Amino acid sequence: EPSSTDSSFKLALNKIKVKNTHVLYQDDTSKIKIETINTNISGDVQVTDKFINFETETDIHSLFFVLDKSVLVDRKPLKGTVNTKVNLNPVSVEFNENKLLLANLPLRILGKVAVLDKGIDFDLNVKSENASLENLFSLVPADYQKWYEGMTFTGKSNIDLLLKGVMQDSISNPSLNIKLGIVNGTVAAKQFEKTPVKNLNTTTELNMPQLNPDSLHINVADFAFNLGDGFAKGKAVYKFPTFVDAEVKANLDVSKLWQTLAISGMDLKGNVALDGIVKGNYNTKSFTSKQGVAVTEITEVPTFNMKANWSKGYFKWSEMPLAITDLNFDMDAVNTDGNYKNTLVDVRNIDAKAGANYVKGRLKVTNLTSFNTDTELQAFVELADVKKIFPIKEVDFGGQLTVDSKAKGSLDLDRNKIPVTASIIKLKNGFLKYTSLPDLPLENIDVETHVTSPRGSLNDLRVNVLPISFVLAGEPFKIDANLFNFNNLTFDVGTKGKLNLGNIYKVFAIAGLDVSGQLEADVKLRGKGGADDPSSLNNRGFVLLKN
Repeated sequence: EPSSTDSSFKLALNKIKVKNTHVLYQDDTSKIKIETINTNISGDVQVTDKFINFETETDIHSLFFVLDKSVLVDRKPLKGTVNTKVNLNPVSVEFNENKLLLANLPLRILGKVAVLDKGIDFDLNVKSENASLENLFSLVPADYQKWYEGMTFTGKSNIDLLLKGVMQDSISNPSLNIKLGIVNGTVAAKQFEKTPVKNLNTTTELNMPQLNPDSLHINVADFAFNLGDGFAKGKAVYKFPTFVDAEVKANLDVSKLWQTLAISGMDLKGNVALDGIVKGNYNTKSFTSKQGVAVTEITEVPTFNMKANWSKGYFKWSEMPLAITDLNFDMDAVNTDGNYKNTLVDVRNIDAKAGANYVKGRLKVTNLTSFNTDTELQAFVELADVKKIFPIKEVDFGGQLTVDSKAKGSLDLDRNKIPVTASIIKLKNGFLKYTSLPDLPLENIDVETHVTSPRGSLNDLRVNVLPISFVLAGEPFKIDANLFNFNNLTFDVGTKGKLNLGNIYKVFAIAGLDVSGQLEADVKLRGKGGADDPSSLNNRGFVLLKN
């Protein structure tokens, strides 16, 4: 018989089995790493000179998948049906109908990956449809699973991941699109099953063109949930680096939310009402001042309109002995043009306690240009107690701080105008010591300052600084001052003591500056500025500056 010209090759492998195999694929050019541990495969493989076709069942104990430094699968089990065709010339992989279970999440993988001369062409679609919310949480890395241990989840989730485009080193990358939907979800902590987060619904989409984090775009088209009699709902858009467009409305019992989410490390309680919108960019510019100091200036903030109320509030770090109790306030914050200086902040009905410490009153500033204010604050703080509330370790401090302040009006120095003011600030038995500067304690700090202006004018502004005294590294220093009528200043100022300026700089360092030397003073200055008659001045003493 004449010889056949058909040189094609075919091979059918039935019941192929791979057991307990460790597989590692790493391609630095395509930035892909796939590692499987305890890999088990069984099924049929058809081999020809043009393609290899897999129809197998797969059971992988641990799958690790990294694409361009992004960990997409972090050591999760994978099992299911693989129906995949590998074309040999040119090389490509066709995912026909792959039904898999990643952790407990059902997945379908469709599409194609083709190897080019100088890159890889991705057209890959991964879907999970109508999966339970509990299955979705099975993808959470093991290090974070303790957070929701004992929680129960119900509801459905949908995931649609598309990776499309050519990966070519230093030239291009595929684009990533992920869509996530949650429908009628509930989340409940084991001990609070009667008050779950329920009716949880959200539609979220993530886009990352060219796998470039600088092009990240996240769109939360909607989110909503109920908790007891409360609710939260809203939407949000984020674009790298600093653009945000969000709306949120909420009225929640924070203690129930904290319990349901099983957030550890702190205890938070209270009723919170929030109604806000925010839209725009946050931008800064950096420059060096004439003094050579690096300065960062805010050039733009998002516009916003926020209303908030917190009542019956409570806050405590688990590791700390003292809690903030009876936390109450109402707040409005508004910016309409993106200039941070035109921000209005009005915090009313402030009332907070922590042991014997308290803050109460109102703080209102309509802008940061004229500083138009309507403020009334009373506070007493045992500064050492602050370290019992917050875990502060770098610095030790103490003393009794008392504030009684009223201010109403605006600031316009060109017109000699200031807020009507009556304020007293006291600090008794204060001290400050940085752990990095144990030999430079600032001790025995006593300050009492009275500031008054009954008519809101520089002409009647009086600043009475009762003796300020402190000891720095064993050297005492004292200042007192009585200043009146800042347009034609009447003054009575005295100072006495020694200061090591280098030590002051170490405690109150300013970036870009270096200070050294010793100051010794015993001075009394008394008089009236602007007077033609030198006899109105009564000055005595000395100031000595060394090195």
